[in-house]
This record gives sequence, C-alpha cells and structure tokens, in this order.
Amino acid sequence: MPSTGFAVGEPSAGVWALLRRAYDKAGLLVPLSLLVLAGGAYLHHVRPELPSEYTWFQPLNTLEAVSRLGGVPTVIALAWLLGAFARQGARALLADARAAWRTLGAVREDATQRTRWLLRLLVFLALFYADIKFVPTHNALDVWAVALMGVSLTRPHAPAALLRAVLYIACSLLIFTAVCYWFTVVKALVFVGRVPRDADILNFEYALTGIHPHRWLAAWTSERSAFVHWFDWAYCRLFHHMAIVSAFLFGLRDARQRTEYLGALAICYLLGAPLYLLWPAAGPAYFDPSQFAFLRRYPDINVNWMQAVLFQNTAEINDHRPSVLSTWSYIACMPSLHMAHETVMLYYVRASKIAVALSIAFTTLTGFAVVALGWHYPTDIVAGVALAAVAIAIARWQSLRLLPIGAR
Repeated sequence: MPSTGFAVGEPSAGVWALLRRAYDKAGLLVPLSLLVLAGGAYLHHVRPELPSEYTWFQPLNTLEAVSRLGGVPTVIALAWLLGAFARQGARALLADARAAWRTLGAVREDATQRTRWLLRLLVFLALFYADIKFVPTHNALDVWAVALMGVSLTRPHAPAALLRAVLYIACSLLIFTAVCYWFTVVKALVFVGRVPRDADILNFEYALTGIHPHRWLAAWTSERSAFVHWFDWAYCRLFHHMAIVSAFLFGLRDARQRTEYLGALAICYLLGAPLYLLWPAAGPAYFDPSQFAFLRRYPDINVNWMQAVLFQNTAEINDHRPSVLSTWSYIACMPSLHMAHETVMLYYVRASKIAVALSIAFTTLTGFAVVALGWHYPTDIVAGVALAAVAIAIARWQSLRLLPIGAR
C-alpha cells in the first residue's frame, strides 16, 4: 500500500498544541468565564421559572455608583498610597516626590519634559472640571483625589504596555459580568423544588454551643441602636472594600497579586452558586423572623428594603411569575459569599500591617453584621471562610495562568 504521508495522531497533537497556545495566551479565567456564561445562558433558557429579561449592566452600574459616593475617591487614593508605602517605604516615596519636583524645574530647558508636564496639567484640569461638573456628591478632597490619580496615569508607557492594560481591564469586566450572571441564574433556582434546611443548621449550632447564636446576637443588638447602624453600614460596603483593596494592589504594583485577587473573587462566585444548591438555606431573617422584628424600628437602614426585595424576587421565581432576573438579588445563605469575599480581601492586603489591621477590624465588624442583621448563621461564616481558602489556593496554584495579560 502506498504511503499517504499521514501519521496517525498528528491531527490531535496539532489541536492540542493549538489549545495549549490559546490557554497560554488567554489563561484560565477568560475561557472559564465564557464557559459559565454559556452554562448560565443554557439554564436561563431551559428553566421556565426564570424570566427572559436580565439586568446585565447592574454589576457595572453598582461599581459606577460606588465611585460616585462622597469620600470614596479620597479613600481609594489613600489606599493606593498605602500600597505604594508598603512597596517602597516613606523614604522612597519622598525621593520620588523630590525627583518629580526636579523634573518640573527642568521644564524651561527640556522640551520633552515640557510636553509631559503640559499633558499632566491638561489631564488634571479636565478631571478636576469634570468631577465638579458631573459628580456633585464628591467633596473637595474627592475632586483633588480624582484629578491627582488621573495625573499619576499620564506617565509615559510603551504602546504595548498600554494595550495590555486596556485588554486587562476589558477581560476583568468580562469576567465580572459573566460570573455575576452565572451566580444569579443558579442562586435564583436554589429553592425551586427544594425545602430549606435551616433547621439542620440550627440543630447543629445548638449541639455545639447549647444556644442559638443568631438569636443571642439579635437580642444583644436589639438593645443597641448604634450597633444596628454600624452593622448596616458595614454590610453595605462590600463593593467599596473591593475597590479599596484593588487600589491598594495597584499602589503595590504587584501584577501577580492583583490577578490572583481578581481570580479568587471570581472563583468564590463560580463555586459559591452550586454550593447553595447542596445545602439550600434561607437565613435567620426569613426562617426565624420574629427575632429580627426590632430592625423595623429603624426605617433608615438598608437591610429592611434589601431583605424585602430579596424575598419578593425569590417568591416570584418560586411562584413562576417573575418579571426580571435581577443580579444577586435572591435568598440563599449557605455558605456566606459575603464573608468569603471579605476573607479574600483580608488575605491580599497582607503586605501592609496597617492595611491588615484595618481589614481585620472591618471583616470582624462584617462578620457580626451578617448574623446580627439576620443574613447568615455562624456556620455560614465558617463555610464562607473555607470557600475563600479554596479560592485563594486555586488562584495561587494557577497564578500566572489565571489571566496572563495582567499577571506580568
């Protein structure tokens, strides 16, 4: 038989090599996000309980709303400086400031320096004006913070580095949008055809402690109005905390840590949604509502309307009469994704003792808040911390392969 010149196994080897090259370029998070985006879309299409309309832009709108709040730009700028301080120390930061001042003095003699400082001045004035004009919620310090952070980005970069930064931001937004969609589709289905297992959690905690911890903490909180407001404030600052830690890591200039942080947060969402299905539980405020009646004495706190909205959205899904699939906004408590994300954020500020101390204080306050306000049982917190540990381990294991374009 004449030879065909075709070796068995060559096509599969070629396909494998192609897939390997694609993986080396794109990393793990982008294809995984596309996969769960497709999986979420399939579930969304085949499950009759789910409405066709979805709030695609709610995650991005939430981030935008956080950035517009008074005080947030100032805190983000301070977090960036804290990251820079952790990287360089005070002496190096002062040396950088003196070097920048010396280049300003050379503007008259050096045309290149003159062009760079003119660009920085134009960026500063544009951002200063835009923030005053379009963001009335920002105070004077916020305006300066936005303008100065913009100026810090005008340092000369190679075109390839700028393109890599743009692609990194685009990939991050894709990942964030995709995992939020997957998380929402699965979370909305948690109680469809399933019975809540809150009683099992209560029995487990009672066997360990001899009390029902959520009832004890609720009774304690009901007599202390200041703590009600502090807990409500802490619970609603999850995305603010995410932005602050991101700024810290940018100041630290550790691209690898920054990419691991993004990956660990995403993995918490990717794994957290299916875990809800393994142990469907509603949470203390819904299973044991009489213990949290004291919250109605405070019409100004966010927890009241948030719990009402989640209850309504979940009831609409279970009754097959939903109007829109709303991002995140459904009942489920086991494990606590809130505490999983807080744990991830605590881990990734470990380069600074100051940041660690502040993060421990905030994470502890949040841990009490999620129980005192009726969102979670203590067992959920332990499960959330365990989920965070798994997410961090996966992120560190993959590290440079999570999102290669942003890890170097």
